[in-house]
Amino acid sequence: MPTNNATNHNTTQYNVLTGGANNLLNNVAPSATSGVPVISQGSSAQPVFGTAVVGGGGTGNTTFTAYSVIAAGTTATGAFQNVSGVGTSGQILTSNGASALPTWQANPGFSPSGVITLSDDFIGYGVGTYGNANLISELVWDAIGTAPAANATTTNRNPGVLGLGATFTSGARGIGLSANGTFGGFILGGGAITINWIVNTATLSTATNRYIVRMGIMDGTAPPTNGIFFSYTDNVNSGNWQCNSTAAAASATPISTSVAGATSYKNFQMTINAAGTSVEFFIDGASQGSIATNIPTVSITPCYVVNWVAGTIGTSFVLLDAFYLQQTLTSPR
Repeated sequence: MPTNNATNHNTTQYNVLTGGANNLLNNVAPSATSGVPVISQGSSAQPVFGTAVVGGGGTGNTTFTAYSVIAAGTTATGAFQNVSGVGTSGQILTSNGASALPTWQANPGFSPSGVITLSDDFIGYGVGTYGNANLISELVWDAIGTAPAANATTTNRNPGVLGLGATFTSGARGIGLSANGTFGGFILGGGAITINWIVNTATLSTATNRYIVRMGIMDGTAPPTNGIFFSYTDNVNSGNWQCNSTAAAASATPISTSVAGATSYKNFQMTINAAGTSVEFFIDGASQGSIATNIPTVSITPCYVVNWVAGTIGTSFVLLDAFYLQQTLTSPR
């Protein structure tokens, strides 16, 4: 039976007592700084007073800039970081992508010389030069194959839904800005671009009635020769969405997501870095990963295309609710 050595070992006022060698008591001296916690050093060493790491519920840091924004570390358990500076009145905190801290930047407001903003809820009316009189839109879209048309599928949450217009048993139905190539699109590398498509695969692709839907920024060919896009069909990646990039017909390894084609609206977002050298993909706000190879270097344009593969594709198989794009030019024009 161990001997009680509490009365046979000197202690120091205000020290923390721990078990030591040979069942004797051990003194752990407190920090000279008030509020510093006791930190475990593992099961084979005495604890110390120090800075709590993220894994222990701390921040991994001892000081932060007054009034600054604090961000998570570079890993899930990395020490917290400061956003540089506190900005000036009127500035906004702007994302620089998933691998960099945000920065304070001037609010561009309405600044078409420095920020390009496009959006469409498919409520207004417009027909592109190569368009279709049934196309309901705010922007002027070109038809790819046959343009989709407005269907009676709107809800109080999804106004202006664009359906496929009519059943089809061959070809494609789609739209693109400048998809016919007559006018210029976007050449990547002039500033960060964020693109969103809100789409519902209301009737899933099957072996009997099979289709492929693609949307992103690309040319209008099937499959795209140059483009960055999401794609879905039932017999690829177990019916889950994929994220793709291809340049001059050379394709990067797709990101095979675990997000299944589903009969509900989903928000598909891609963020292309300012240099045009990488793209990160998101579905309903959750990152699906990044691609940094085979990024197009030629002019490409926002496109949405449903390609027939087999059977009969119905009017409401795939529904497009909204599109929006923003590019912040690195050098305002």
